[in-house]
Amino acid sequence: MLKGNKNVSVLTTYADVEAITSKSTDESSDDLLTRAEQNIYAQAGVSGQIFASTGSGTLEASLKNDLALMMYFANKASAYISNVLNDKFGNSNISFKY
Repeated sequence: MLKGNKNVSVLTTYADVEAITSKSTDESSDDLLTRAEQNIYAQAGVSGQIFASTGSGTLEASLKNDLALMMYFANKASAYISNVLNDKFGNSNISFKY
């Protein structure tokens, strides 16, 4: 099944084989994955603590920060919708506020 695959080599031996592994390679790959994950969250501008919080304080601070940013945009959208409704349907007796 793998005969034609140039990336596969077969190792045969007539005696016992012992493999020596180093923990430092496993630790460095874990560190590399952690740094890559942190970089993805940093590029997106969000906190990775939202999905896997390591402490209750970090999650609360992150959510408050994100909420403060989004409420600025929500208030702008609210003012825009109110202006459109008042222009289309409002008069001196009726005024809309969204």
